[in-house]
Amino acid sequence: MGSVAATTRSAPQKTGEVLSIVDCSTNNGADVVTWPYFDECQQWHIHPADAGYYRVTARVGGRGLDVKECAPDSYDVIVWPYRGANCQQWQIERVE
Repeated sequence: MGSVAATTRSAPQKTGEVLSIVDCSTNNGADVVTWPYFDECQQWHIHPADAGYYRVTARVGGRGLDVKECAPDSYDVIVWPYRGANCQQWQIERVE
């Protein structure tokens, strides 16, 4: 079975903001925040991972979304080279 990848920007209906890499940084550990959409620093590739999860990589720099230090109670999301850790795999759900 082949893999399917998509490039997307995601905007919650409530705020209209999207995931954005601060200062469009390509450095490991750059913070990810929500911000109004304005450029390619807010575009992401979505790739199937395991068991219904996805890895999400930045169009700019190619690093993956990562929960900082894989801390289970952290809300600090950064970009980091993808290594398959649980803190780099995401579920995508439609919210009405």
